[in-house]
Amino acid sequence: MVRCRSFASPISSTSARWITFLLVHLGGAALALAGVPEPIGYYTRTWTTDDGLPHNTVTRALQDQAGFLWFGTPAGLARFDGREFGPINIGLEAAQFVSSIRGLTEELPGVLLVLTSANNLVRVTNGQVSAHPCAAHIPQLGEEPLDLYVEPSGAIWLPTASGVLLRCTLDGKPGLFGRDAPVAARSKRFTFATDGSGTT
Repeated sequence: MVRCRSFASPISSTSARWITFLLVHLGGAALALAGVPEPIGYYTRTWTTDDGLPHNTVTRALQDQAGFLWFGTPAGLARFDGREFGPINIGLEAAQFVSSIRGLTEELPGVLLVLTSANNLVRVTNGQVSAHPCAAHIPQLGEEPLDLYVEPSGAIWLPTASGVLLRCTLDGKPGLFGRDAPVAARSKRFTFATDGSGTT
């Protein structure tokens, strides 16, 4: 939503235009002389459920390789094409908030992985939803995973707040890390990164 507000001014509209012209052009000239590039214009807009977003709270956001924006919310998933939102049915009951999105990433070009608060891990491909093989191993964690990460090899990482991590290879083979000695963390969020050799 864009809100504009106008105020009454004792300056005539013609005078105001000249003042604005002088401030903009003289200010721009002063910045150019100082070696500062001119600022790039931008505007802000707020989208809500009135615009098609499933919920007014966004828990995860992602831009896929095709340029579409994906938003995870407590009431489900939506894709934004720059004009409108298209809710994606991931087969969960939004009214009970079990479809709250905890993790959202792109596994392959055109293939999204979605982790929900009900411990469902699903693939979304061209609007079609299917269970990911790693979903069967999530109970081994003993608690809910908080996020997900896909490394270049295609392996998936699912971290928990207590520092236990589940890693599943591309074919769904599991491995647990931190069960006996949990990974020390400063917060409940994990951050994953890949180095130049492709190691996570």
